[in-house]
Amino acid sequence: MDDVIDYASQPAVAQAANFPVCTTLGQGMFFLRRLQMTGRAVVLTTSQKVIGNVCLYPIFDPDQGIDEQKVELGYALNQDYWKQGLGTQAVALAIIWAQEAGYRVIEAYIYQDNIASQRVLEKNGFKRLPAPEISLNTGLQIGYQLNI
Repeated sequence: MDDVIDYASQPAVAQAANFPVCTTLGQGMFFLRRLQMTGRAVVLTTSQKVIGNVCLYPIFDPDQGIDEQKVELGYALNQDYWKQGLGTQAVALAIIWAQEAGYRVIEAYIYQDNIASQRVLEKNGFKRLPAPEISLNTGLQIGYQLNI
């Protein structure tokens, strides 16, 4: 639990992954319960320390319901481990997870100014969507897609 709060309490991580900063045990437990439904932990094999998460979220279309072929990828990584290739590795494993689950398309939406996350997706074969950016209260997001 401490490992999860360690990265979920980092403002830069929370902002990049679009979740509220977790600073209390209760917030951390709520965050962890949500992750257990849609995500997997990113764990350092050398120390078994949890340093982040990857999630696959169902995509819901109001007219057609849940798209069984498409999923949205989300991920977060403890900022102490940024710029070491670990995010790229975690996303590569999430792609395998999505394939094994039978998905054919993965989408990801990231903040326009998050160049490092754009590189993580591009290194894993994602292509930027031609659709316009999505404006949220916290900034502009751009979409990426990977056909698997």
